[in-house]
Amino acid sequence: MKRLPTLIALGILAATPTADAKSAKTDTFSGQCHFEGSVRFSPPLTLTPQPGRGEARAAGPCTGTWTDHRGRTHQLDGDRVRYVAANQGEISCGGGTAQGSGYLRY
Repeated sequence: MKRLPTLIALGILAATPTADAKSAKTDTFSGQCHFEGSVRFSPPLTLTPQPGRGEARAAGPCTGTWTDHRGRTHQLDGDRVRYVAANQGEISCGGGTAQGSGYLRY
């Protein structure tokens, strides 16, 4: 059976680091994005939850304020940003419980 990537559309209202911004040199973003991309699951999703992994890759325009790890702010106005994320857990077509992480690249 031929596997086709699943299209995704994501909206980001705010993305902030999980670590304390004072102790970690990380970037932050506050604004909106419209991403389109693909999500791949291994093994392929079924109706019954099973252990598995997912990986998402997407890109699209973002509008808002990006603060880099040096504290400098950049105003985005439709600038292209990439989104990458991965997770693993009990997943199925109907949902599941998975944990993972991801990042935005500008």
